[in-house]
Amino acid sequence: MGNEIFRNRLNNIIKQCISEAQDCIKLEHHGMAGNVRQILIEKLLVPLLPEGVHIGSGKVTDSSGNLSSETDIIIYDRRTVPPILYDEKIGVFPIETIYYVIEIKTTLTKSEFDKSIRNGQKLRSLRGPQPHSALFAFNSDLKNSKDSDRFIQAQKDMLVPLPINIFCVVGREYGFWDHVWKVLPDTDNNDVIVGFLVGIINTVVKAIHLRQPSLDPGWYFYPGYDPF
Repeated sequence: MGNEIFRNRLNNIIKQCISEAQDCIKLEHHGMAGNVRQILIEKLLVPLLPEGVHIGSGKVTDSSGNLSSETDIIIYDRRTVPPILYDEKIGVFPIETIYYVIEIKTTLTKSEFDKSIRNGQKLRSLRGPQPHSALFAFNSDLKNSKDSDRFIQAQKDMLVPLPINIFCVVGREYGFWDHVWKVLPDTDNNDVIVGFLVGIINTVVKAIHLRQPSLDPGWYFYPGYDPF
């Protein structure tokens, strides 16, 4: 009974968020629609994250000053190096503090997918412990093939960690890399979204207990100094 209560509550939140996302897709203002989509994903994530773990948006940096591309959602822990924030959420986040970066798409097209792969490669070029790199899409332009084929084929010759090692396309598929690709098709019970959220919760909780700092946080305050 207890498990049913948790799942039912999550399903109710998911249904509300997906309904609102479908409404916002109809908005003509691209920037506004993007902001609404991001808020909806945060609504799903915030109640599930453990104490001390936060959600932001912006860029990831390493101690050498290298920067990632701009990212929709960054899941981070500010108990080591605090980010540089320009408002409550937007800022620059040290890679040592980050668990997940997540890009959000209304419809995953080839051009948007290729851009996300490039963004993931830029993230992987930063020095430090690599976070999970995820893509969440509310829809896909693929009609006769699986979204998993797109992710698998594009990255089959790339080194791990892959530029995108987790994906979720609403109503279609959820997949993640764990030595091999593991893919879950959707059902009528929001399984792909639940899988995506549960995967985040599980890995973040484990990382809090297992992750050891690879860099003393103070080195961020010595520009140009290479501690490695």
